[in-house]
Amino acid sequence: MKKINRDLKVFFAVVLAALFFMNIKVFAEETNYKIWETKNNIESNKVWTIKFNYPIDIHTIESNVKVVEKETKKSKDIKVSCNENGKSLKVVPLKKYENMETYTLLIEKGLKTKEGKKIDKPIKFDFTIKNENEIEKVWTEKDINSYDEFYKAIKETLENFETKVIINIKNYDSDKYKIDILNNIIETYPEMDYGYNGANANIVLDSNGNAKMTMNIEYQFSRDYMKKMKADSEEKVKEIINKIIKPDMTEYEKELVLHDYIVNNSKYDKRLFTNNMPNESYTDYGILVNGVGVCSGYAKAIYRLMKGAGIECIYVTGEADDGTGRIPHAWNIVKIEGEYYHLDITFDDPITYNGKNILTYNYFNLTDGKISQDHIWNTNIYPKCTSTRYSYYKK
Repeated sequence: MKKINRDLKVFFAVVLAALFFMNIKVFAEETNYKIWETKNNIESNKVWTIKFNYPIDIHTIESNVKVVEKETKKSKDIKVSCNENGKSLKVVPLKKYENMETYTLLIEKGLKTKEGKKIDKPIKFDFTIKNENEIEKVWTEKDINSYDEFYKAIKETLENFETKVIINIKNYDSDKYKIDILNNIIETYPEMDYGYNGANANIVLDSNGNAKMTMNIEYQFSRDYMKKMKADSEEKVKEIINKIIKPDMTEYEKELVLHDYIVNNSKYDKRLFTNNMPNESYTDYGILVNGVGVCSGYAKAIYRLMKGAGIECIYVTGEADDGTGRIPHAWNIVKIEGEYYHLDITFDDPITYNGKNILTYNYFNLTDGKISQDHIWNTNIYPKCTSTRYSYYKK
C-alpha cells in the first residue's frame, strides 16, 4: 500500500512539474481540485501540452480531460491525443476559442496510467483568450528618392505587418507613386498576406514638388497572431518538403506529389457560403495548418510549397465558372522544365455531396487555351502558357 501511494505522489508531482513548466503556478485549493493561476492573453488556437513520467491509459482520456467555458460550463469541442510513448497529452481546440472568453481546463481524477494508478486530486486552471481583433499600432517613417525605394518601403511595411507608414517622397509624381501598389505587392508575394484588409492614403505636397504620403493599413488580425500564422505556415512547409520531396525528383515529380498532398490533406471551406467563414481560410495557414480553406488559400499554399521545393510559381487572380456562374478566383502558374503551365488545385479538389475526398488532375498543367474555357485572367501581366509537354494526362 505504501509503494502505491509513493508512486501516486511521483505521478502527481510530474503533473505539477509539467504545468509549472508552462508557467502555471500552484495556487490555493478550491473544493476537491488543485487550482493553478489563470493565464491571460492566450492565442485563440492554443494547444496545451501536458507531460507525465508514466504512460497514460488512452481509454481514460476522453471523459477525464475537458475544456469548458468558465461562466456557462459549456463544453468546448477538443481533441486530446497521446504521443507515441503515451507520456504526453495534447489538448487541441477543434474550433478557435472565442476572443476574450475565459475557459477552464479540467483533468479529472479518473485519468489513469496504463498500470491503473490515479492522481489523488483532479486539476484545473483557467485561461483567458486575447482579443485578436485589437490591432497593435505599429508605424515607421521613411525617406525615398525613387520608385524602387518606394516599392521597397511598402513591401517592408507589409512584411512587418505595420499599420501605418509615412513616406517622404522627393520629386513626387502622381502617376508613379500610387496606393494600389499595396495590392500589387500582396499578389506578387502572397506569402506575406495573413490578414491584409485594405488601406487608405493621405498626400500633402510642398512648394518644392515633394510629398508626404501617409498610408494607414488595415488587417483582420492582431500583429502577434499574423506573425504566428506566418511562422506556423513556414514550419509546416519545411515539414512537408522534408517528408515527401526526394533529392532525385524532377520538377514535374515534385509538382505532382505536392499537388496530391494538398488535395489529400485539405478540404474546401464550405463555410464560405455562411456567416461563419473564418478569415484564416483565405490564407495559406488555413490550408497548410488547419487543412481547410478557399481558392486563395489553396493557391497561396501551393505557392509556398513550390517555392520551398525550388520551383518557380506565380499566384494568379481572375475569375472562374464554378458551374453556377463566374466568381472571383485564384490559382497558379508554375514553371516546369523551362515552360509555364496553369495549375488550379482548388478545382482539382472538388466538393462532393457525401464529403468523400476525390483526387483529380483536370486542372494540372493546362495551357492558356485549355483553362480559358472556364477561367478568365489578365493575360497581359502573366507568362504565356502554351506547352502541353507536362500536362498531366499527356504525361
